[in-house]
Amino acid sequence: MDEHIFDPDYIVREAIDDILGKVETREKLINSARELAEKRKDESHVSVVKNFETLMVDFLHFYSPLMERIKRYEGNLHDSLTDLKSHLASTKSMLQVTKGIEGVTAKSEDLDREITHIEKTIQSKTTTIDRIKKLYEKTKPYQSESSAAEREADRTATHRRK
Repeated sequence: MDEHIFDPDYIVREAIDDILGKVETREKLINSARELAEKRKDESHVSVVKNFETLMVDFLHFYSPLMERIKRYEGNLHDSLTDLKSHLASTKSMLQVTKGIEGVTAKSEDLDREITHIEKTIQSKTTTIDRIKKLYEKTKPYQSESSAAEREADRTATHRRK
């Protein structure tokens, strides 16, 4: 198989890495502010921590459409992995049968290359799924705050209309 095949997961991996980098930077800011607040035991520093946390919630709210698409994409990756693993198993079975037949060395080599390609694809998709899980683990604490803030904003807007 040609090694210069377009990788459809590339853009998703780039988006995940970009968001993950931004989340990790914001986490470092929050943790630094938290440590400073603990050292100084000053109420103003506690409010700084809250402000950073609120900014993280706002950041995740802003990126929520992309995060939702990434979550849906994760489901597609799981389906794709299932199909690839099934294809890999059948290809390995074909290789075993082919090895038992004399004169089909070229077919065996093709099957070996296909197996290698499928295994690399499985590894790539598994890595992408792991990155998605890491992203959602890091953002989970702030996602619950985000949904609570949205409910409060909805209640306030409803109250104003009445």
